[in-house]
Amino acid sequence: MASEESFVVLVHHRGSIKRKTRSGVKFTDKDPLSIFMMPTTSYDDLVSYVLRKLGLEGVKRVKKFFYRIPISVLHEIVKYDCFTIGSDEDLQVLFHYRR
Repeated sequence: MASEESFVVLVHHRGSIKRKTRSGVKFTDKDPLSIFMMPTTSYDDLVSYVLRKLGLEGVKRVKKFFYRIPISVLHEIVKYDCFTIGSDEDLQVLFHYRR
């Protein structure tokens, strides 16, 4: 049963991914895009919404998103890895870890 609460997703569209940091993976961007999502959001809806918010609908396309996923907690330090989201099934991982 999916929860209908919305939550904020930060899209780092002009930033970089640093893979070897103390916490594992870190996304950086001076001006990330904030969007609200529902657990019922499809991958295609997410792509359309991000491009529309950036004013790039019909101009650019999105192949995939990268999600900073928590993989371990050791002595109150959370380690992260990078998970690729390219389909509705992949997007469900984001919603699962949000709960």
